[in-house]
Amino acid sequence: MIALYDTVSPFDLETRLGLSRTTFGNLSLSLTGAYLVGAILVNRLVVRLGQARLLVLGAACALACAAAMLLAALAGGFSVGTVLLPMLLLAIALILAMVVGVYRRRLLSPAR
Repeated sequence: MIALYDTVSPFDLETRLGLSRTTFGNLSLSLTGAYLVGAILVNRLVVRLGQARLLVLGAACALACAAAMLLAALAGGFSVGTVLLPMLLLAIALILAMVVGVYRRRLLSPAR
């Protein structure tokens, strides 16, 4: 989903909403901040919630963000907020789910 955003969003946000390249670049920098927030959260939450619960939480948040973007698109609401805000939350959710999922797989796989 993030790769799709990276591919399509420059054309949509610059063409349909009239954002300049600089404005789009500055908005896209916020995704880096979301990745950082997700990395910090995963380290703190995995201790409190455990790996399995954090993996479910990350996956549920990712699905909720995807559903919010779909509903906004179906309702005809296309703006910077309806695209970027769910993507920021999605980035955090995917970091939570992805990091825990990869770590769990390494724990469960036999040693090489």
